[in-house]
Amino acid sequence: MSATQIMVRAGAVRRARGDLLILASDVAFSTAGYFARLIQQDVWTVLFWRGIFGGVFVAACSTISTICFVNALRLTTVADVNIIDATELRRRSVSMLAVVADLIFGRSDEVGSA
Repeated sequence: MSATQIMVRAGAVRRARGDLLILASDVAFSTAGYFARLIQQDVWTVLFWRGIFGGVFVAACSTISTICFVNALRLTTVADVNIIDATELRRRSVSMLAVVADLIFGRSDEVGSA
């Protein structure tokens, strides 16, 4: 088997994995309303537990992020880590700025239209 065949096969595997993940997320989001209606609790109880589990999830993600950041600092130069971190921070801030501008000024489909 040549290197090109291996690369093509790896690309096909990645594509299939991506398609499967998209399908799984479609199923999860399209059935969320159905499962939410099956819960026999009042709204405030559901919101309370959703907040608790959401908080635990955010804390776990933050912990994993910190572990990865510290390991990155140990395994490569500080400049490399800071460039990657700054690039990600800039992308997030530009996205947030676009959302805020859309909320304040409304969505415009044409450039220069008010």
